[in-house]
Amino acid sequence: MGERKSWRIEGLANVVAGLHGLLLREAQEGEPDFLKLHTVFQKEASSLSRALHTAGIQPGNLPTRSMRAAAWILFLRDMEQLHTHFIAVKRMVGLLNQAGFRHYDLNFSYSAYLFRYSPRKTGLQVSFHEGFINAPLDIHQALAQTGAGGRGRSAARDRVRQHTQSHAFRAVKDALEEYSRAVFVAADAQGQHFDLKAAFERVNWAYFAGKQALPHLCWSGSHNYRKLGHYNPVSDTIQVSSSLDQPGTPEYVLDFILYHELLHRDLGIVEQNQRQLAHRAEFRRHEQDFAHYDEARFFLQELAARK
Repeated sequence: MGERKSWRIEGLANVVAGLHGLLLREAQEGEPDFLKLHTVFQKEASSLSRALHTAGIQPGNLPTRSMRAAAWILFLRDMEQLHTHFIAVKRMVGLLNQAGFRHYDLNFSYSAYLFRYSPRKTGLQVSFHEGFINAPLDIHQALAQTGAGGRGRSAARDRVRQHTQSHAFRAVKDALEEYSRAVFVAADAQGQHFDLKAAFERVNWAYFAGKQALPHLCWSGSHNYRKLGHYNPVSDTIQVSSSLDQPGTPEYVLDFILYHELLHRDLGIVEQNQRQLAHRAEFRRHEQDFAHYDEARFFLQELAARK
């Protein structure tokens, strides 16, 4: 198996702090310059991408705090996401001012907590999870109330926590986690018994007319018998459970896993009725085009049942 790289990018925390400060200043301005914001984020995201490429790593290879910072920057290089984020900051500035807060720093970030009000020498540090950027007004009001105290504080916290189960919150959280799960694992397509590259070549020519570019292929570090494959679009990586790298695994089973993940890559994810669908009807139709579909499914079901 290959060795997972670990790396650090110097100054990343300072970059993020500067971006938070810029967002807050622009939100407090009467006529904010959003295009300026977008240009700055694009520049920082490009610089970060170059640093990751030079180091030969992905965000998931970074230590936890740096990984979250990198995922946050890359997430907000998208103009639509940045605009939603900025509007949320601007709205919260107004709500915090109405609640009587003064001398505070405010940010939405990819944090390990939902909200935090932390007293500092320079004032109050107010932090919210990035998942709240597209929340409705009543949830933003509840976030302000969680730090204001008073009778409604407990109910406000309950509303905030309930919102974390919503599609809106989970969509942002899932997008950020896609970046954080993107890792570079040193070349290990060659397992003890099977070569993932050879499986890719078979599947690519049999089902995609050879048009699929070679993704990063790797075996998982553990024997997972239920999550047998995963495609990460951020790192363009297909990871296959090493539980299948066994002499008793039929070659067509490995090919089926590669085919399944390449279908995810080819068809993407569609949003329908506020849900993100990967295994939709079109996907299932194409999946059944696999020559040994029934045999592969039966083998995998038996494998899962035995473990």
